[in-house]
Amino acid sequence: MSDARQGFEALESTIGLYSAIGGLPDRQHDVVVLTYVLGYPLGTAARIMGITLAGVYSLRRDARRRLASLLGLDVHTAEEAEEQ
Repeated sequence: MSDARQGFEALESTIGLYSAIGGLPDRQHDVVVLTYVLGYPLGTAARIMGITLAGVYSLRRDARRRLASLLGLDVHTAEEAEEQ
């Protein structure tokens, strides 16, 4: 496969991911952006959002499941990858 084709496929994949993130409910969106996109530690994300650490874990889990579903991925595989 040519480098250009691979580049377009990667871009399409990234755009699909960002589009799916944009479609999340507000709180799930915020957790994903804070922890995955901006790289904040979970405790910092909890403080910024004014919620408990357990709340961040719950929202992030729900967001991962929803994203996996929207992107046609296996939810269990997505959760296993997160644990590693």
